[in-house]
Amino acid sequence: MLSIYKIETIMKTAYYELMDKLELTNEPELIITKEASNELATGYYNHTKNIVVVILSEDIEQMIESLCHECRHAWQYERYGKAYLSSVNSIDHDDYLDYYYNEYEMDARQYAEDNYKDVYEYAYEANEYLFD
Repeated sequence: MLSIYKIETIMKTAYYELMDKLELTNEPELIITKEASNELATGYYNHTKNIVVVILSEDIEQMIESLCHECRHAWQYERYGKAYLSSVNSIDHDDYLDYYYNEYEMDARQYAEDNYKDVYEYAYEANEYLFD
């Protein structure tokens, strides 16, 4: 397993690449933590605190996919504001289908699926020196 320093370095590189891609004017703070809000969570975005949280994992590729997903929520909030909040606040998080098929969740999943591999490759190539 990579050291926490190496994981954080790769994740920060991926984060800055995403900030360039998404062109956010109010960039959220990236937090990498071992503490999950629930056992299924791989990350979350909190618009009030303007943070993107990614749960530490041995699977860096999955962490970067989660980062892409959560940063897309920051982009959605910046672009759609009240409409985003209204939709997100109306989700019944205990109702999986309500959550899964919410338009903003579907968009974030699609964005992550379409972009995480490129971001992952970029972050690894930019940090090749960590693997010598």
